[in-house]
Amino acid sequence: MAYITGTSGADSLTGVGGDTVEGGLGDDTISGGAYSAESVSPMAVRYNLGDGADTLLTSPILGGKLNQVVGYSGYYDIQFGSGIAAADLLMGESSIGFKQASGSISGGVIHSIAFADGLVLDEVGVRLLRDFGAVSPGPDHFLDMGAATSTSAPHTVDMGRGNDTVWGTGQADTLRGGAGHDVLQGKAGDDELSGYLGDDLMAGGQGDDVIYANYGADTVLVDRGDTGVQGDLIEANDLTVVRLGAGLSKSDMTLGFAPADVPALQNGGNDGDRFQISFNGGADKIRFYARGVGPASTATLQFANGESVLLSSLKAQALALPVPGLSLTGTSRADVLNGGYGNDTLQGLAGKDVLAGGQGNDLLVGGKGGDTYLVAASGGHDTIVENESAWLATDVLQFIDSSSQQLWFQRTGNDLKVSVIGTRDDVTVQGWFSSSNARVEKIMAADGKTLQASKVQGLINAMAGFAPPAEGVTTLPSDTSATVLKAVATSWA
Repeated sequence: MAYITGTSGADSLTGVGGDTVEGGLGDDTISGGAYSAESVSPMAVRYNLGDGADTLLTSPILGGKLNQVVGYSGYYDIQFGSGIAAADLLMGESSIGFKQASGSISGGVIHSIAFADGLVLDEVGVRLLRDFGAVSPGPDHFLDMGAATSTSAPHTVDMGRGNDTVWGTGQADTLRGGAGHDVLQGKAGDDELSGYLGDDLMAGGQGDDVIYANYGADTVLVDRGDTGVQGDLIEANDLTVVRLGAGLSKSDMTLGFAPADVPALQNGGNDGDRFQISFNGGADKIRFYARGVGPASTATLQFANGESVLLSSLKAQALALPVPGLSLTGTSRADVLNGGYGNDTLQGLAGKDVLAGGQGNDLLVGGKGGDTYLVAASGGHDTIVENESAWLATDVLQFIDSSSQQLWFQRTGNDLKVSVIGTRDDVTVQGWFSSSNARVEKIMAADGKTLQASKVQGLINAMAGFAPPAEGVTTLPSDTSATVLKAVATSWA
């Protein structure tokens, strides 16, 4: 990081993100700093009273195979010297002037403004100063086109067209932007913020906020300590940018699932749309609904130190995480226990139970009574634990979607492994060769055929010298060994 100073003349100064440039006297032209989907790297520009009319340059950054615009240079943190306060500024859409002094700053994209008295305005503060000439409203006020209304109760504010700035109360407010480029600040309370059309800037403040950043190129600000017990929920799209404050670092980030989202994941599976990032041992957490974030998205999570990560990358990583499993326990009666999309544990206890693990790698424990274990397509790697000693109890392993010619039998240690050929699905019956009590009495296939436990060893012997068909081949091919074909034909009835 360099400190670049100009002369008393009209200088042309160039820096990069992290540098500080002080043009000095004269009408200077300054360029530097950059922002894109991959990174945020503003450059600091120091301006003192009497420095002249400075111009900050902005230009597109081209990249990629198609030489497309991938970002912009000209991203600046303004640092004012002594004698310049927020009340002295005349803010335009792309310029800063002074009420009682000559000079100006024009152009560029302003990331923040810092004053010598210690006041620092983030993007919300800059927009407030530009739109209303005030750094912030008083306590418990919300603003609608400049009109202030005092309130201590929750409010619903619906904005129309135009570029509006709205500050919520300390309660659970609902703030909805309109067709313009709006600024929505929830403050404390569990707020709901919706930017709608336009490129909006939203900050939930403290509490468990729900922020809909799914229209336009919206920016969401989250600071350390903002999120409540459940965490903020952000619904993002391909253009969403989430900027994190100091104390929320990439190196401390943990990816996982929010407890509130687990039931939906267990019932609907993990498509990567729901995930949570947490910091500081889980004290700060943000939940994402990212159904609108595609693989080519530029939606970005940006950190205070300039690091960033694409939301599409986080979504892909979340897709690889196992869905938290269910743990279900039956009663002494005949229960039906259905697992979900995770790695479930189902325990039937006594009674004639039906245990269906669903997707995931499930543990199915039947207990006393004649139990039925249901295995469907895409069922994963399931394990059955049987310990039934009753003479008349009949336990059944039933394959709902697989025919008798799709099942391949192997001995692995003292366990029986039944694989569905052409897939990655299999079922292990634990301890099959250790005790007859650990076996199921029947194995049923989708084509209506049944295999008795006494016939299993014959299939294992016939298949032991051969490899199962390759993945994708879902029936025994015509060149299968005659020994295997005969064993299959005579064992299943």
